Order: sequence, then structure tokens, then C-alpha cells
Amino acid sequence: MINNTVGQLVFRKGGHDLRADVRDSLVAAANAVLKVQGLQGVDLTTITTKTHVKGAFAKFVLTHTVQQDERFDEGYVEGLWRFYSSDEVTEEHFYLFTLSGPDSLVRRLFSVPQVIGRFRLVAAPWILQS
Repeated sequence: MINNTVGQLVFRKGGHDLRADVRDSLVAAANAVLKVQGLQGVDLTTITTKTHVKGAFAKFVLTHTVQQDERFDEGYVEGLWRFYSSDEVTEEHFYLFTLSGPDSLVRRLFSVPQVIGRFRLVAAPWILQS
């Protein structure tokens, strides 16, 4: 999808191909996080911030973010690059990445840094290398 050179992104794909690659990468990364957390095969409806906090962000990505694949354009990937390469994850980065907002249920997840950190380490490199 992209070739990242020093400090910038160079897109090799666009349109439908880009959207499909971003979606596939998010699904693969979310499933990898669930697997690492020992939650692979668990019914997503049973995952909450109270039952399985380490899988809650992956659940949100699978049930909300990837459902909006028409928004996976160059702007989304550029936002993901900022999310991945910044020293600190801001709420703006977080909402851009999750395609949500401060009124959504995912806002609670932003307050759990280890959840975001784990997904950030897995998802962003996966997408940026596609």
C-alpha cells in the first residue's frame, strides 16, 4: 500500500485496493492481539472492559472501525502514521484511528493506555507495511 521513506509516506495504491488492504490489515492485527491475549475464538459479544479489558480495543476495531472501510483512504493512513510515529497518543489520533468520537463507547478505552499501546505496536506497522 505504501512505501515509507524518511519522514514521509509514498502511496503505491489508492481507491478500492488501498481500502481493502487497510481493512485486511486491521482485521489481521485485531485477531493477532486477541490471539496474544488468549482470546482467539472467544465470542466478541462477551468481551467488555470488565471481562477482558485487553481484548476490548480489538473488539471495537473488529465490530466498528473495519465496518467503515469506505473511510480508509490516504488521509486515514496519514493519520495512522501520525498515531504510530508520535511520542504520545492524543485523543485526536485515537478518534481518527478508531473512526469514532468522544461520544462513543470507545472513549473509555482511551483511558487504558496499555490497551492502546499494545494495539498501536501491532496494528500500525502491519498496515504501513502492506
